Amino acid sequence: MGDTGGKLLGQSRPYTNEFVQQVQNPFQARVSAIVDPLGEKRTAGTLTYDEVIKAQEKLEEEISLFTEESTVYGKLGSSQALAVSQAQTTLNPIFETWRNTFKDDLSRLPKPPDPVKPPPVPETAPSLDPVFAQKQALARADQEMKRTRSGGRRSTILGGAVNNRPEKRQPTILGGY
Repeated sequence: MGDTGGKLLGQSRPYTNEFVQQVQNPFQARVSAIVDPLGEKRTAGTLTYDEVIKAQEKLEEEISLFTEESTVYGKLGSSQALAVSQAQTTLNPIFETWRNTFKDDLSRLPKPPDPVKPPPVPETAPSLDPVFAQKQALARADQEMKRTRSGGRRSTILGGAVNNRPEKRQPTILGGY
């Protein structure tokens, strides 16, 4: 680094203190309000999945706000940029630790049921469900009515199979084969 690096670090100290007072300490207070109660609940065994999700969202908002404030402070000059760089070097691993802790919590805790989606209802056998049996009977009657109207001919439009054997072909309603 030499003399220039030492002078630059020495010059950045007042800006580092200023950055800590103006940006980092308020950030730490806001994050403590999120993380500390979660730690207490984790220790007590009362932590819930929804609490972790909400805390995770709040933490990401705070990290984003901190990053924005740091960027603005870093643009004030090279010494301020150095102070921000040092803070980010220190804090980025801490951010990742928090994120990993939340991921671990979410993987351990049971996920609550989705309030919008009702719980699955066990299916009944079609033959035991009178409504389903009635719908099937109506569908079969409708199919037979279509076949009757077509002169008994089965086609793919009416749900029958394609008849490719010439000896079994019947003339179409319009007279052709």
